[in-house]
Amino acid sequence: MTDDSRPRKTLPPPHSQVDDPLSRLSSGRLGGSNRAPPINTNENWKGEGGDSTVLAVRQLIAIQAEELSVRKDEVSVRLKELEVREKEKRLATDESKVMAELQAADFRDARIHKSAASRRRHALVGLTIVILGGALGYTLFLGQVDVVTEVVKALVFLCAGGAGGYGWRAAKEQREQLPNDEE
Repeated sequence: MTDDSRPRKTLPPPHSQVDDPLSRLSSGRLGGSNRAPPINTNENWKGEGGDSTVLAVRQLIAIQAEELSVRKDEVSVRLKELEVREKEKRLATDESKVMAELQAADFRDARIHKSAASRRRHALVGLTIVILGGALGYTLFLGQVDVVTEVVKALVFLCAGGAGGYGWRAAKEQREQLPNDEE
């Protein structure tokens, strides 16, 4: 009586038909493949002549060939990662150079604008003083000293008010900056 529920043990083909790693290694067929040859795990088959050592050596060589191909793949992946990192570094360096150039141009434009605004303000103040001095001189030439006295009084009050307003603004800005500096 036979029990059909047990798995049947099948023997592999004779040794001459088996694709073993040693024959592939000697013929040069192993190097081109990224996949390792199949390993015969059938414990009943011991190879030609029943020598299990030959089979073990062949299996070891097959495993080492597979490990070698995996290591080659790992090395190629690491090389690609290094290339990507180098490219990222170059791009970051180029980007920082561009940003530095843009920032320098922005500061240069800001200085030019500030100096032009300051020049216009000084020209306006100078022109106002010249016109006011000319008007006061002409009024004195006409002999109207009382008008000149009243204009000078008004100018003194305006300058005092302007100086007071400027001082008030400076003190206010200083008070606003103190809490920010303490943080």
